[in-house]
Amino acid sequence: MIQLTNLCAPKAAKNTKRVTKTKRLAVYIRDRFTCQACGTDLRQVMACCITLDHLEPRSEGGSNEGSNLVTLCWECNTSRGVRPWREFYPGGAISRIEKVRHEPLNEALAAALIDGTAGDEELEAVR
Repeated sequence: MIQLTNLCAPKAAKNTKRVTKTKRLAVYIRDRFTCQACGTDLRQVMACCITLDHLEPRSEGGSNEGSNLVTLCWECNTSRGVRPWREFYPGGAISRIEKVRHEPLNEALAAALIDGTAGDEELEAVR
């Protein structure tokens, strides 16, 4: 007799929530627009060349919390593939990531930059 219990079991919900643009910019700011893997300064590159990396993939239960997100250049992000981050990154990158990933995100600044209100004297007075 064929057991159908596994076929009928509800699938676990995937973590499909995307990183907001505010959080994305806050991570880039925290990481000083620097690739945390190779150290490349990303301030002068095209926006499509700057990426976020989930240290623990969302597909494996990783979250969109700031401590799980780091800035990477496109080349480093695509080179990693599915390898665990501690096995892929060189030693200097691991220590750099461990230091920066626990720094707080300034989402208020990121939101103000996106909204075009950063530096507005009246708004800054009440922040």
